Amino acid sequence: MNHIKKQKLLNRKRYTYISIDKMLANPAVSIQGIEEIKKLIYENRTRHFIERIVKQMNIKNIVAETDTLRTLFSGRGWQNIENPFNTLNQKR
Repeated sequence: MNHIKKQKLLNRKRYTYISIDKMLANPAVSIQGIEEIKKLIYENRTRHFIERIVKQMNIKNIVAETDTLRTLFSGRGWQNIENPFNTLNQKR
């Protein structure tokens, strides 16, 4: 089970991957989806199954962030944000 808790999820606000065990220990760094992972762990799902779910969550987060950045830098996002580079620099 320790191997599963070492899996990492992409935190889009911090632009970093955070391990599941850190999210379970500190809810302040948790991201959307951690409750689903926690439930799978307590249901004793297989390691392979949980790792696949984590990978799918990371793919969804990457695609969502890519869509956000594409809109931001395509010119359509400029109306709402003064400088897109500042938005990126404000992320940790």
